[in-house]
Order: sequence, then structure tokens, then C-alpha cells
Amino acid sequence: DPKGLGRFEFIDVAAATYDVLIQCESHADWIQKDVEVPRDKPLDVRMQRGTWIDGIVRDSFGMPLKGIEVMLKIVQLDPGHQPPRRRLCSTDAGGNSQFTKLPPGLYSMTVGLRGDILAEHSEFYIGKDQHLNRPFAVQRLTTVKFTVLNHGGKGVPRARVSLMPATETE
Repeated sequence: DPKGLGRFEFIDVAAATYDVLIQCESHADWIQKDVEVPRDKPLDVRMQRGTWIDGIVRDSFGMPLKGIEVMLKIVQLDPGHQPPRRRLCSTDAGGNSQFTKLPPGLYSMTVGLRGDILAEHSEFYIGKDQHLNRPFAVQRLTTVKFTVLNHGGKGVPRARVSLMPATETE
């Protein structure tokens, strides 16, 4: 549909009976069997969203975070369902993430950066044709740089530096 209006037309189609399959990443597949062609009127289709999860990852100041890894973990799927194709995505410039076409089941989610887990959603159930919004709030991240020098002011190439949360002293 070049105009984005959801209208599609097939030209020079032989008169016959067809099965119609419509697929869209953000909606559940739609199938209509035994559609007679030619038709005297267009076939109107109402797409359902299917089962999907979305959310925004924000820092502690409410600003969206781009490039954060969002991982969907399968705890247990309802019987007879296959795992979803996509279980990892990165947030866009608006901090948005989305998983579509999910089978019903029990899931958990984590967000992270370069392998470090920043936040988690514990187990939750999502049913057939259900939508869940799972936002995340994470602490603002920063970079800390160290230069380790010896008494002569020269760099120490094999130093090991660890960064640990401070403990309170009395």
C-alpha cells in the first residue's frame, strides 16, 4: 500500500476461490479461507494486535535511553506453543522497545547494557491477544576514567582497578 491507507489491490487475478493470509509485524496473522474472486465489494479486514509487550526505558530523571538491550526471558509457554523468534531488542531514540507475535505464557524481562543487568521485571503472565506495557526506570550511567601512575609519574600497565559501592562508616 504505497499511500499507507491499508488498501491493497491485485490486478489481473484469475477468477477462483482463494485463501487470504495477511501478515504484519505488529499484528496477529489474519486468515480468511475460501474468498471468491471476483467480488462485488472489497474485503474489509480488521486486524488484531495479537499478543505483544512494549515499554519505554528511562533514566532516573525520566529521560528515554537509546541503545539499551531489552531481553525477554521465557519462563514457561502455554502448551502447544513455540518460542517467539525475537527475544532481544535495543531501545530506539525514544527509549521504546517492543516484542510482537508472542505465544501466551509466563515471561520475565531484563534491561542491560554491554552485558550488565540494569533492571528486571519478575515473572508475569501474558495471555492470547493481550497487550502489556512494561516500562523500566534505570539509574543514569556515567563513565569513570582512571590513570594509575607509579611514584615516578609513569603509567602502571598491569594494574587492576575495581569499582565497588561505598560502605557506610560510623
